[in-house]
Amino acid sequence: GGPPPPYMGGGGMPPPAMGMPPATGPLAQSVEAKLSDIFASGACKREDVDHRCLEQLRSLPEQAALEVVQKFSEADLSSINSKSGFLNGIIKRFREQVFASDPAMTQSAYTSLPPGIQSKLEALFSTGLLNRTELDAKCFLELRQLPEPVAMEVVDKFCEANLADIRNKTAFFLGIVKRFKNEKANSYMGGGMMGGGYRMGPPMGMGPPMGMPPPMGGGYNTNWQQSGGYDQYGGYQQG
Repeated sequence: GGPPPPYMGGGGMPPPAMGMPPATGPLAQSVEAKLSDIFASGACKREDVDHRCLEQLRSLPEQAALEVVQKFSEADLSSINSKSGFLNGIIKRFREQVFASDPAMTQSAYTSLPPGIQSKLEALFSTGLLNRTELDAKCFLELRQLPEPVAMEVVDKFCEANLADIRNKTAFFLGIVKRFKNEKANSYMGGGMMGGGYRMGPPMGMGPPMGMPPPMGGGYNTNWQQSGGYDQYGGYQQG
């Protein structure tokens, strides 16, 4: 069918960064078919949906991605300037509202994780230190978006914490993900990491420096431990 259309910047957004996965990666067939229907209708062009939207869709379980695309198709797309921004908004709302309240979605997100990550989490569940219901779908979806070696490190860091003292384990987990995203993921996409790694706590598998107490809460400031060092939105607490 001839060469693909040129990348048009996705509604004013910048082109994909160096090292980012290409926008042509495999979506579930049903999701791709639904998107193709939308493009064929003329309501939206393929280049109107940028690579970040496709990455977000890939990170969702197939049924969830289908529901998101269905919502997208029901809108009057001709009146929407930034279709990528609109689609990302649907994905964000879907995650926050639906996943938080639907155990089936949480299970679906969990089973879509790579086998190695699931094994590591299963081992943690089996210790009794963490109940399956204490991590929600957002935790698993965030893990799916990380390169697998980084996701493994996130789970390891979470396991190092004194989980018995952490009330909101989802917030704590998401806080670790956020930190790794900021410091680690860039190195997997060709970037460097400021300071070479974690500022808080020793490298994996090593004890604390001589004369220092072991890190509480996975190496985070003990004053923050009840919330994992992060507020309810997964951001840093001030002060």
